[in-house]
Amino acid sequence: MVAIGVLDAVVLLFPPIQWWLADGNATISLAYFLLAGLAVVLSVALIHHLDAGGEDR
Repeated sequence: MVAIGVLDAVVLLFPPIQWWLADGNATISLAYFLLAGLAVVLSVALIHHLDAGGEDR
């Protein structure tokens, strides 16, 4: 779970990744922003699922 959190932080908080992928293209830059956000939301859901361990809380 910690590795997922670190990966999320790197993807969202390290702008050179977005600069390298977009290379001046606004459409790709926006797509990266939206897809990175979606990936973080899905990973938070995954972390919640892994943490629950099948128990009802």
